Amino acid sequence: MQITNQTNETYQINIKIEDDHLVGEIRTNIEPYETYRVYERDHKITHEYWGGYVRHNLIRREIFDFSSNLINDEYICENHALMMYEPLIGTNEE
Repeated sequence: MQITNQTNETYQINIKIEDDHLVGEIRTNIEPYETYRVYERDHKITHEYWGGYVRHNLIRREIFDFSSNLINDEYICENHALMMYEPLIGTNEE
């Protein structure tokens, strides 16, 4: 995937990992009129009949105005991902 800026504005994309979260921001030299928070909802892991595991969740985003008032909470997509490891491994506490 490639991102192309077809505007006359300058943008910078920053992505980092903090604890268990992927944190990203888009910076620009113009004043934003909205800010966003992307999050997951209804997370669950299912153990399928064939022995594997699938992670399910909904991805949503909150939209805030320039005064940090929530103006919308919208659906982005639904995720169903085959897990390549066993998620319910017990801990070895002694």
